[in-house]
Amino acid sequence: MSNPTAYLSPPTAYLLPNGESLTTGEGPALSLQVATVEGVVTLNRPDPEAPWVQTEHLLADRHIGSLLMEPGSGRLFAGAHAWGGLWVSDDGRGAAWRPLDQGLDRPHICTLAARRLAGKVTLFLGASSAPLYRSEDLGESWTEITSLLEVPDTDKWTFPPPPHIPHVKFINFHPGDPQTLFVGVEQGGLFKSTDDGESWTPIPILMSWPIVICTAC
Repeated sequence: MSNPTAYLSPPTAYLLPNGESLTTGEGPALSLQVATVEGVVTLNRPDPEAPWVQTEHLLADRHIGSLLMEPGSGRLFAGAHAWGGLWVSDDGRGAAWRPLDQGLDRPHICTLAARRLAGKVTLFLGASSAPLYRSEDLGESWTEITSLLEVPDTDKWTFPPPPHIPHVKFINFHPGDPQTLFVGVEQGGLFKSTDDGESWTPIPILMSWPIVICTAC
């Protein structure tokens, strides 16, 4: 369901540590939605030359690791670490939030992604211990894509800092074939599915540069 008020919002940038940062609208951003260790902070300015002013600070008791704006519905989603769950702002502006937990049995959220295919929106979510979920109803309910945890050698997946639990770090889609999915597990590998998540193939990675470890998730 679309949200007409979303199209009246000023140009907005979404800043987050996990997933894809983006800007909606035309021209320089006049609003910022920022994922922080203490919730979602909203900053606004009347014009590109004016200073930023904080106007909202909600979910302050949640460590937000990912934000996702779904432009068709106008919904803004926020995923929280430390089993803080998934939240949605229905007006897309972050002024009010409600939890979404149906089907999310491991709600330490690390990353979010959205795909629009033939007019249909599918949301994807990655969490700690490396489960991958999908939603066909804009986040109201979720189903785990269990095939990712059926690939070989998942027992070797880890994460350097204690308690050494891996997680799904990134989710992306082939630009020419959105049913081809790419998922990065930190630390477990990069995986590709050409059948919309039914099966997965590991992609070999030859590292010739220093490895940078993120300890935020």
